[in-house]
Amino acid sequence: MFSKFLEELKQKEIKVTFSEGKIKYSGPVENITPEFIKKLKIFKGDLIRHCWPDECNDMISINPGGTKTPIILIYCNNIIYTLSNYLGPEQPVYGFFDKGWLTGEKNMYNSVESIARDYIIQLKKIMPHGPYLIGGHSLGGNLAYEIAIQLRNAGNDVPLLFFLDSKTDKADKPFDWSTELFHIYRRMLRPVIKKLWQYAKMPVFNGLYLMVSSLPVSIRHSYIVTNYLLLLYKYKPGKYNGDILLFRAQKDSTAHKFDFGWGDFVNKVTFVNLECTHATIVKGKENIEAIGKGIEEYLLNCKALERMIS
Repeated sequence: MFSKFLEELKQKEIKVTFSEGKIKYSGPVENITPEFIKKLKIFKGDLIRHCWPDECNDMISINPGGTKTPIILIYCNNIIYTLSNYLGPEQPVYGFFDKGWLTGEKNMYNSVESIARDYIIQLKKIMPHGPYLIGGHSLGGNLAYEIAIQLRNAGNDVPLLFFLDSKTDKADKPFDWSTELFHIYRRMLRPVIKKLWQYAKMPVFNGLYLMVSSLPVSIRHSYIVTNYLLLLYKYKPGKYNGDILLFRAQKDSTAHKFDFGWGDFVNKVTFVNLECTHATIVKGKENIEAIGKGIEEYLLNCKALERMIS
């Protein structure tokens, strides 16, 4: 049906574009009929995808329809589609993806802050004005955090900021000298060894990129994870004058008992614990439903608090 509508637009010489978050159209006045406007509303989502700006190449539209405040998900893998289905047709959902997973191209960013600035430029082309509901998985949560800080500093409203098992460099509890030798290794030596190993691998990957423009799938995962870790090591979060919602994976380590270091940077951390690992938190129907429910309940509580204050 949508293809027929596009053909109809062509025949009636009606031009449809998408800019500043709105569908815009122009053409002969006699062809801009109430029937055309009705079809425009029906095919709104399809038209947005069809007219998507080329410069917004890291951002995609999952569900551009609906009347609620859009949710922007960062590096959330395929959960973005199933979560959108759970939240329903009235909840607009957009997402940022790292194209490197598909293309194997070299990452051209050198900091979390630079990625956030670029993503905000793309976001503003689609949604020039807030409010913005933002969340991310793993490094995507750190990106969501930095994006929220930059948006707030520019005067934008961010009523919801949530993370799916995203950590700072203060993720574990403070070191205790009374612990056993194994825990001394775990808390102190292992993180240092892990960092050194990531830094040692990156020159090898950079050398490969001198010979090829795209890494093969077999080593792509290792390169991207290494790059993510190095970006995270360099990132020093600033203060965020707001609250966050943190979904924690309980099966990876005892770190799920703590706030992953976020308590040092925000006003309040609300926790939701899930029986999963860091990787599987973005998989499985139960996790997706729990995340969707957690987001809905959090937003309802925020609205109830606003009514009480006002």
